[in-house]
Amino acid sequence: MSLDERKREGQEPPGSPAAGSNSFERQLTSPANPSSSGGKEGSGSRHRGSDAASSPLRKSSAGGGARNLPPQPRSARDKARLAGGGGAGSGKDKGSSGAGSMAASSPRSRPPLSSPSSTASSPRSSLSLSSRSMRTVDDMLDAIDRGTSADREEGIMRLRSALKESSEARRRVIHRSDGVPILVDLVEDAAALVASGSEGAVRDSRMDAPAVLDCVVAVILQLTQSYDGALEVVDVGGVGVLVDLVDGKCRKKGGGRDSPKTAGKGDAEASKFSDSVRSNAAAALFAIATCDDDDKEDEDGRRRRSSRYRDKILRCGGIPPLLKLLKTEAARCRKDAALALFALSDDPDCADEIVREGGVSVLVDSLSDKRPGVEEKAMAVLANLVKSKEGQAALLEVEGTLVMLDVLESESERAQEEALFALYHLVTTGVVTPAFLLNDGALFPVAKMAAKKGSPPEALELHKILTAARKSVAT
Repeated sequence: MSLDERKREGQEPPGSPAAGSNSFERQLTSPANPSSSGGKEGSGSRHRGSDAASSPLRKSSAGGGARNLPPQPRSARDKARLAGGGGAGSGKDKGSSGAGSMAASSPRSRPPLSSPSSTASSPRSSLSLSSRSMRTVDDMLDAIDRGTSADREEGIMRLRSALKESSEARRRVIHRSDGVPILVDLVEDAAALVASGSEGAVRDSRMDAPAVLDCVVAVILQLTQSYDGALEVVDVGGVGVLVDLVDGKCRKKGGGRDSPKTAGKGDAEASKFSDSVRSNAAAALFAIATCDDDDKEDEDGRRRRSSRYRDKILRCGGIPPLLKLLKTEAARCRKDAALALFALSDDPDCADEIVREGGVSVLVDSLSDKRPGVEEKAMAVLANLVKSKEGQAALLEVEGTLVMLDVLESESERAQEEALFALYHLVTTGVVTPAFLLNDGALFPVAKMAAKKGSPPEALELHKILTAARKSVAT
């Protein structure tokens, strides 16, 4: 039969590209079907080859072909999300933050930091950064939660930059049901690596653990700058974790985040914690301590502001680590430690604990540090502590009033005012006599402060008291 006769009867000539199948034109216009190649994908058409190269779920084999990855099992968390109809990015409403909602969430499973080849149990997290860009906050959190060590490091670095650039990114982290827990878990994991002191483990994990720890603590500090963020950190047990960072120690994971810190087996001295990690943790405790203020009257009739979050820091043993941080040489650590102690000292119970832990002596020693922020904040704490009888007795024991007189001539106006408030309270309560202040030369600096425009009323009152005492002595 001739070629023309074959065409008229609808038959393809031998050797045609589509012989034994559908028409050749249909193959050019229809999308490639990888499963129709009969297992010989490497010899398929160039359209199937380009599709395989562009798909993120395909990888090139050593022979130049392509193969489908085997299906991966879903984690318990993914199954729970599918059952509840929620996705990875499903957040919660503003008013739903609480410890109960955090405790109800299913435990997350992910590879340890020290496993370089481990992949997440979710199909989505099995993709590396080379094949999936982390463009949204949810992508970054998913990478931190379920990715490899390299993914988690890249994710937290990008998240820190995103929070600096956008307040909406911070709100997204806070209102995503597992956003803050993911970050607190990363703090514990990175701190454990740094505390172990095993440089080999850190290197094998393909993660710069000290840099990751510094970055994630800075992120948590950014979150605590908002009321909702501070509450979320508290609800997931972040107070105990922050206290451990300030203390320079890392407790064994799973030992109870908000329980008081006690040295024991499984705890490691984290001597390699950087100053920025410890100071940022102290600054985050300050932000938490200023939440939810209420007026409270103690046994001595003192009206002081109280907060259940200050009580949380107190129960977690946060005051001794802050006093320990105040003794360090770094100005930033001293300043942030004093700032946190200032917020805590506004609560009667916390103030009494500071005195019991020897805080008055530490604070008086800090008054000699003239670096910016240290002297004025330490003096502000002392001004709160001398409102109690225990604080007054501790101050007299270390001759702190003489140091306060020196602060009256400090270059910091804020430090001068705080010293003035403390001395005024000591004089008006009869703890210190006006004659004592006159003998130590307090009249001139007090008169100088009283003459300033906009000076506090305590300066005028103390000047009157000292002037009257001087006249009585002269007569």
